Amino acid sequence: MPRETKFGSLMKDLASRILEEGPIPWGQQERENSRYAISDLVEDIREPRNTPELRIVVANLYSAIADHFLRSQNQWSAKGKSIPRRLMSVDPEFHKRFAEAFEAAFTSDDTTDVIRLCEHVLEPDGDFLFQGYTRDAPKEWRMPDA
Repeated sequence: MPRETKFGSLMKDLASRILEEGPIPWGQQERENSRYAISDLVEDIREPRNTPELRIVVANLYSAIADHFLRSQNQWSAKGKSIPRRLMSVDPEFHKRFAEAFEAAFTSDDTTDVIRLCEHVLEPDGDFLFQGYTRDAPKEWRMPDA
């Protein structure tokens, strides 16, 4: 077992302070990108082509809506299996609603409550985002001018 050093203690203290202070607040662009991604996924579950596609989209929405909720609360995000724990620690009532909505979606393909949850999470930002929303591709993605 390594012994504690002064440098190690300083780094541990710095990491604790950073975690305690929370993440850098979301910028408008990040917020809108998240709204658009969630809106697009919700459209896909409203009219799924088939059951496997529906389940994949619901799985993607699971992470996307958790991330949007946490980041819009100025909280650190979570990934994968840490999502339920993070939501529980931040907002137990939201965690319950989130868990129940996705349980219904994953077990019976009933996405009604997932869509309502998305509406609830996006409402403070102006609800779903489609009409008039555009993003420019980074220069390196563009075709060179002829």
